[in-house]
Amino acid sequence: MWYDTIMSPTITEEQRQALQENPGQPVRVRDEKTDRVYLLFGADSMSTLWEEYIRREVERGLAAIDRGEVEDWEDEF
Repeated sequence: MWYDTIMSPTITEEQRQALQENPGQPVRVRDEKTDRVYLLFGADSMSTLWEEYIRREVERGLAAIDRGEVEDWEDEF
């Protein structure tokens, strides 16, 4: 079955409970057939999760600079 922006699958009761027990945090959902892991979270959490990710990555980058783990970057244009 093909899912697009008009048609969306519904979550299971188990997934709903996991979301309620972990408000604002992504829930890991594993596909038993493929063993792939997906993240399930409310659409209203997206901007917060994205901001946390950006903040964390910037902090990692700044820490690497502080440790001297930098290389010169030359633009090829």
